[in-house]
Amino acid sequence: MTMKGRPGGVWSVVARECRRATSRPLYGLLAIVFPLATFGVLASLFSAGKPVELPVAVCDRDHSALSRKLVRMMDATQAIRVAHRVNDPLQGRTLIESNEAYALILIPEKMERDVYAGKSPKIVGYYNNQYLLPAGLVARDMQTVVAAVSAGINVKTRQKKGEPLQAAMERVSPVAVDHHTLFNPTANNAYYLVPLVLPNMLQIFVLLTTVFVLGIELREGTGRELLERAGGSIVVAVAGKLLPYTILFFLMANVANAFVFLYFGIPVQGSVRMITAAYFVYILAYQSLAILLLGIFPNFRMALSLAGIYCSPALAFTGATFPVVAMPLFGRIWSSILPMTYFFQVFIDQAFRGAPVRISLYPAAVLCLFALLGPALMLWRLKQVYSDERYWGRT
Repeated sequence: MTMKGRPGGVWSVVARECRRATSRPLYGLLAIVFPLATFGVLASLFSAGKPVELPVAVCDRDHSALSRKLVRMMDATQAIRVAHRVNDPLQGRTLIESNEAYALILIPEKMERDVYAGKSPKIVGYYNNQYLLPAGLVARDMQTVVAAVSAGINVKTRQKKGEPLQAAMERVSPVAVDHHTLFNPTANNAYYLVPLVLPNMLQIFVLLTTVFVLGIELREGTGRELLERAGGSIVVAVAGKLLPYTILFFLMANVANAFVFLYFGIPVQGSVRMITAAYFVYILAYQSLAILLLGIFPNFRMALSLAGIYCSPALAFTGATFPVVAMPLFGRIWSSILPMTYFFQVFIDQAFRGAPVRISLYPAAVLCLFALLGPALMLWRLKQVYSDERYWGRT
């Protein structure tokens, strides 16, 4: 076989595919416009880094100097903005239910008097934990402020009894926790979410586009003509058809990396070459799965539907948002059959942890197996269905 632009060569199939792609706007939308638009929207969405100034409601029933101090300190935190002051908890509940406030902070009556009388009044926080991230940030800052004020009062009380400042502080906090944040020290949500969401969106476009460009040959009954153009070789046919999209999606992967490491300024701790190579194999892995799907289900609409079912919820099963070890058996099995699970292991190891390359060799090897799986098992079957008129025109 030759590599020239005549029937029987890869470049002949590539030329045919380029003509088809440029004559149909949908091809360009799937491979270029939609990925770039998605990356741009996500970059804009997460450009703030992390949520700040989240509106909360305060019901101050004490109206004391201490309660006003607490409210001012909470309002000064990064996550909380005291946007509403209510006279009744039911008003605060209404604000939470209408999404005008993420939390209600209730300061009880006679709080200041009880504090200085040696009692332990409780400040009550109500928040909607259905919004996990904002609820967690509000609860954290509220607890931090209350703990700081309580410690300050305790220290002053002990000082008034004659204890030295250092001794009083040690008695208030006899055991201290020394935190050392190894990765993402600024708790920037863009550092956590963007490197996960961009590859997740890319795998959806890669799988659906590959199923589309291979499956359209069945729906339009042009599979036999494709094989003739490839000199009868299904390897040449598939390689020639997918090569332009492999190049385009690899360019999209580099654009995703540019967003992560240049636009968001996330430092690379490990091997850039390893990350780049993993992205390339990641694309091949999903193209391989498209071949597998079409070989098993030689029906254009069925294959597209199954591709969407397979890749759309993938992020939830990779361990990025919920630990795989804590998942039920089905979740662990589903995680193990997703190339994205292994790609994230390589990406996180090299981008954030700065792990030695040898640590990433196992997930990289699994990615390579995914890349070989579809061609090894289903190319022969794809040649059959391309040649068999019974499969043509099936939607």
